[in-house]
Amino acid sequence: MKKYLLIAAAIILVFVVVGILDLRSTSSGGSQACTTEAKICPDGSAVGRTGPNCSFAPCPTAAAPSNVATTTLSIGDKMIVNGNVVSLTGPMQDNRCFAGALCIQAGTVRVQALLNSSTTTFTLGQPETVSGEAVTLTSVTPAKSSKQTIKPSDYRFIFTIASQ
Repeated sequence: MKKYLLIAAAIILVFVVVGILDLRSTSSGGSQACTTEAKICPDGSAVGRTGPNCSFAPCPTAAAPSNVATTTLSIGDKMIVNGNVVSLTGPMQDNRCFAGALCIQAGTVRVQALLNSSTTTFTLGQPETVSGEAVTLTSVTPAKSSKQTIKPSDYRFIFTIASQ
């Protein structure tokens, strides 16, 4: 427990020091200081605010290799991709941050699926090797909101399946 308190204190200290340095820079005619918010990109990486308008930097993009297929599924959907039958069965866990919230940790989504008769739990951004295929849950919609509860039937899970 002491370890977590020390880590939390160190993080707060860093934010205070950065805030003081940004305040000094802004008050002495330096460039505008942006907040330290982070935006979580579809690939799981994070980008911060930058530039004169303090807008978020663009998310990194990578060209998909030709051996990659993308599919979107809901709970209960079945689809054949690269010869694999994918069936989302649940249960699922969604502990992502609410849209517009400033979170220390981004959280994740987990969903259970049957893939070629094997039960697998997919975690957002973490590839799983199933029957020789690299299957990755790459995106989940809709965004989590503090104003409404998302029904399981409203979720859309975007997977990539890559031959290895």
